[in-house]
Amino acid sequence: MEKRAQDHIKTCSGGLVNFGSWGANTMSMGGSGLTNPRPAIERILNMWWGKVQQVGLGNDNKYPGPALYTFGNMVNAEATEIGCAYKVCGGNRMQVLCLYNEIGYMTGMTLYETGPACTGCSKGAPCDNGLCVKPKRNDGKSAECPADSGLTDRIRNKILDVHNELRSLTARGQAKDAAGGFAPKAAAMKKLKYDCSLEKLATAHAKTCKWGHSSPNTRRGIGENIYATTNNQADKLKEAESASRSWFGELAKFGVGQENVFTMALANRPGKVVGHYTQVSYFGFRIHCLRRVPMVWQKTSAIGCGIVNCPTMTYVVCNYKQAGNMLGDPIYEKGEPCSKCPAGDKCAQTEEKLCLL
Repeated sequence: MEKRAQDHIKTCSGGLVNFGSWGANTMSMGGSGLTNPRPAIERILNMWWGKVQQVGLGNDNKYPGPALYTFGNMVNAEATEIGCAYKVCGGNRMQVLCLYNEIGYMTGMTLYETGPACTGCSKGAPCDNGLCVKPKRNDGKSAECPADSGLTDRIRNKILDVHNELRSLTARGQAKDAAGGFAPKAAAMKKLKYDCSLEKLATAHAKTCKWGHSSPNTRRGIGENIYATTNNQADKLKEAESASRSWFGELAKFGVGQENVFTMALANRPGKVVGHYTQVSYFGFRIHCLRRVPMVWQKTSAIGCGIVNCPTMTYVVCNYKQAGNMLGDPIYEKGEPCSKCPAGDKCAQTEEKLCLL
């Protein structure tokens, strides 16, 4: 994180970029005496922290808005890592940038839980001067698919669980549509399964570290969603969820409408891409994304993903079988959930309302 901060401020640009799932505080300070930067750095840090004395924080400890932006990043109880850098620019100005492994400026988020120090630490975590010591990260083993993709079963399950959660939301008619109301219920939305061959295909493309879709000739009949964050060391587990929710979020942001058909007009709306969402919903089934449609394409039944920490980004690629986004086709068949599951399928878990083979 320190290296990322150093790389960003080396030109003294003074601005911020999208650091993905990382929070960021920055400030420039002018004046003399910068040959000894310590006092200036201490003043900047105290200014960031001191915002709460000026603005105040409610009894619920919820982030109220931009006035506590810097304080939110510093006090966020979920943050466990920090990396900072400073740069003296032209001899009379200094910039300081600190990165945090959790964002602390989401409106309405609880910055920390009230209670005696360390009483909320995870089981077995030691307490150091009132702070919970972060346990060693363990994303588990890779028994489900070959380990050479760099994913663990925990990450694979996160991808699958989030996709099925969002497909279920659509199937039950509870997915908000920017075109008005909610997306219609789905009569035969399939519950996805994880496919290691799709993971292998997706990983091969992600490892190219080149933004853009892979050639259709390399994945005939296979749909694809892509997503990236400029944080090149982003947590793969977090980005697995962020990518999935970002793709699906195209419905609430741009809308599809009650006709629920993937038309040329829908595909070519300037600045209003929904192709990632539709891939997720296909009944046959912070740079960010290309495609929601495959997520909800009714006939899609399997998913496999690759996530790679590239030199300039963390790259997420998900492949879907079968492909969605077919012009003129319904994204999924409308109707009461599970009312038209294919012969031999059952309705998976009453609350999910997804068809399961």
